[in-house]
Formats: sequence, C-alpha cells, structure tokens
Amino acid sequence: MKKKILCTILSAILIFSALSLGACKKKNDDKQNNDINRENSSEVNSFVNLEHITPTDNNNRNEETSEIESESEKQEAPIPQKSLKFTSYGNGTCAVSGIGDITDLCVVIPEKSPSGDIVTSIDDLAFYGNKSIRTVQIPSTVTRIGARAFGNCLALVYISVDATNIAFRDIDGALYSSDLSTLLHYPAASGASSIEIPSEVRRISDMAFYNCDNLKTVYYNGSYEDWGKIEIGQLNYGLFTASISCSGSGK
Repeated sequence: MKKKILCTILSAILIFSALSLGACKKKNDDKQNNDINRENSSEVNSFVNLEHITPTDNNNRNEETSEIESESEKQEAPIPQKSLKFTSYGNGTCAVSGIGDITDLCVVIPEKSPSGDIVTSIDDLAFYGNKSIRTVQIPSTVTRIGARAFGNCLALVYISVDATNIAFRDIDGALYSSDLSTLLHYPAASGASSIEIPSEVRRISDMAFYNCDNLKTVYYNGSYEDWGKIEIGQLNYGLFTASISCSGSGK
C-alpha cells in the first residue's frame, strides 16, 4: 500500500515537473519569437527609412553639390573684356571704327585688336559725337586718321600720341601730322583760352576747332601772309571767332 502511494506521489511530481518545463519552454520560445519579430520589424523600418529617406538626402546633397559647382563656375568664368570696335582689313591689320562698349573716360587705343590684328588706322567718324571721353592715347602703329574722327567730341580735353609714331604727334594736347603740316584736331574741352600754331602748318582739318568755346586767341608763328595761305576746313567756328596774332615777318 505504501509503495502504491509512493508511486502515485512520484508520478504526480514527474507530471508537474513536465508541465513546468513545458511552460518555461513555451515562455522562452515566445520571448525568442518576440525578439525575432522586433528585430525583423526594426530591419523593415530601416529598409523603409533607407527607401524613403536616403533618396531625399541624396537629392539634397546633389543640390548642394550643384550649387557649389555653380558657384565655382561663376568664380572661374572669365570676365568679359570691354573693347573698342575694330574693322579688320584681312591682312593682319585693322582700323578702330567705333567706341564699342568702352565707357572709360580715358581711351587707350591698343597696338593690337583682341583678334591680334595690328591697329594701323582710325576710321572716319570713329569717335564722332562722343560726349564722355576726355583723353585719347594713340599708339605708334597708327598711320592713318580719317576725317572728323574726333569731331564733335564735346568732353575731349587731351590727345596724346606715342613718341615713336612716325605719322602723328601731339603738341599741348592738340593732334598734328608728324611734319606739322596739318593740324588735325584741337580738343573742344581743353579749357585753354589760347593756342600757338607752328608756322609749318599748311592745313587745318574739318571740325578741328568745332565747339571750342573757350578759345579766344590764336598765336601763329608765321606771317599774316602765310596764315592767309592755310587751307582751313569746314565747321571751324572756334577758329573764326578767335583773335589771330601772327609773330612772323610780314605781319
């Protein structure tokens, strides 16, 4: 009888132990499954984040990179150089034909155009009527200056010529041929009330003294007889209204 009771107790203990182990195993399995589900969910969310967020980030980075490249291109882009207007003769030489996009008060005519042609001429009316330029510098290469090239340039104060130029020269801001036989232009805004003209002058170009309102006296280093022989071009009103004084013999 005691043996039977002992067997029953042992059986009950074994059953209880088995049930407890099963419950613990189930609990552990559930915990592992939950952990796995959480990991899977985290991976899915990461994938979603990568799928939906990463392209935006890439776009932002691309836009930033594009902006940086654009700024770099702006900084590296060459600044357009302003230039006079030139007309090529097709033989390696050219003429200044206009003011172009130059806005400087002092115009420096270069020896070569931007295309590499040697500047040998200033065309007729090249600077005609300009109301802003105050000085003009003519290089040694220029051997021809057309009619009224500086006509009606109301603000022009001074014209200078390179000392090595073989065709032209300047005296006190006025433009002459190198042999002084022709006075091509006297700047309208020079401010001087008088001018001294060399006795070598035989011709005064059209509009050389146009709008020279400040000019009051012309001193000519020749005789009145020689002055009367000078060929005076058209529209030299400033010369006609000035007083003429000759210092040469026969006055």
